[in-house]
Amino acid sequence: MNIRDLEYLVSLAEYRHFRRAADACHVSQPTLSGQIRKLEDELGVMLLERTSRKVLFTQAGLLLVDQARTVLREVKVLKEMASQQGEAMSGPLHIGLIPTTGPYLLPQIIPMLHQTFPKLEMYLHEAQTQQLLAQLDSGKLDCAIVAL
Repeated sequence: MNIRDLEYLVSLAEYRHFRRAADACHVSQPTLSGQIRKLEDELGVMLLERTSRKVLFTQAGLLLVDQARTVLREVKVLKEMASQQGEAMSGPLHIGLIPTTGPYLLPQIIPMLHQTFPKLEMYLHEAQTQQLLAQLDSGKLDCAIVAL
C-alpha cells in the first residue's frame, strides 16, 4: 500500500465512478481499477461492490476511505512542513497565557517575536491555567505561558 493507492481510493469515493476518478488522478481506468483491486488483495477485504452502473463501498471500504482522507491530510501537512524548513517561522502562532502574566511579558515578547519573525501571525488567548493546558493538549494553542 502506498500514498497513491489511498489517493485513488479517495478519488473513487468522491466520484463514485471509475473513469471519472481515473481522470481526476491522471491515470487510465484500468490502472486505477487494478490498484484498487491490489489494495483489496493486500488488505484481504472487499472495499467495493462493483456493479455495471455504479460503485458501492462496503462498510470496510467506507471506514478505509475515512482513514485514507486523514492520512492524506497528514501527508499534506508533512510536505508543507518540509518545504518550510530553512525559512523563518511564518504563519499563525496561537499563544495562550494567564491574565496575570500578560501585562508584564507581552510588551517584551511581542515586539521581539515580530522583529525576529515578521511573517509570524500571533494570536493571543487569555485564560486560566487549566483551560490553557486543555487547549494546548487539543491543538488549539501552539504554546502557553502558565503558572504551575
